[in-house]
Amino acid sequence: MAGGKAFAHGGSGYVMSGQLIRKMVEGNPNLAAKYDEQAPKNCCGDYLVALAAEEVGTRMKQAHPMFNGEKPSTFPYGLGHWCEPLLTMHHMSPEEVSRMWQFEQRREMASNLLIKDTFHEFVEPHLAPTRQDWDNMSDDLCFIGADEKSQARASHKDRSRQKPEEEKTVVERRAHMSPAACANICESQGLDVPEDEYNSLNSERMRGELLRTLYDERQQDAAFHGNRTCFQWRYNRGACCVSRTFKLGGPKAEPQESWMSGWFVRGIEDWVATRGQCKGAEWRVPWHL
Repeated sequence: MAGGKAFAHGGSGYVMSGQLIRKMVEGNPNLAAKYDEQAPKNCCGDYLVALAAEEVGTRMKQAHPMFNGEKPSTFPYGLGHWCEPLLTMHHMSPEEVSRMWQFEQRREMASNLLIKDTFHEFVEPHLAPTRQDWDNMSDDLCFIGADEKSQARASHKDRSRQKPEEEKTVVERRAHMSPAACANICESQGLDVPEDEYNSLNSERMRGELLRTLYDERQQDAAFHGNRTCFQWRYNRGACCVSRTFKLGGPKAEPQESWMSGWFVRGIEDWVATRGQCKGAEWRVPWHL
């Protein structure tokens, strides 16, 4: 949106029908000159395209995620970004474009390219329990120590997304203490974790083993896997943040700063096995914003 109006985002691409173009060119011969004059005074040509289309009676429609402003390393994979066909992407480097072209040469072209196909090709091979100097863009919910020093150390963005102390589970209350404690957040989702036993254990390794034992007991529970909303974590400045989708992200190395990211690989694999099979392309009908 720009100026309260939906506009044709040039980066992710847009489609204009031949009929609309004829209306804009033949039906209103002065239209192009009018908006050429406005171009130097406006931020975006995309916005002017929307105004010009509206002037001839057409409003822009949204077609996300098929027309997408992200790319494989930044897609928020999961429900809503999985069985939908992929038509465009944005901010791809020359190397990424080359890899995508090579992938398209190898794949079965008789079928639509789905968003999930890019996950299996470009993201899945790189998932690991932990990755140093990496930001996987986990920022949906954060856990920060309640003390003043911890709050001051965390970024404003992380503080704005933190869970209140009084609402934290026994696992979440320790999440800010270390990357290992942070990793336990997603592993504990949906589990009935005995508080006394969890607190009595002497290390995050032992706590992780307890969580994995509890997870094993739910292995055959399809609803448990399919309803997962915590897939990965990121730890920086004493703040633990998790994500309801799974993304790859990219390298992140800063002087005097430690960035650690990780994925709950088993949870992702079980979600894919339970919810990730597509019967076909799930086309979205474009809609007005």
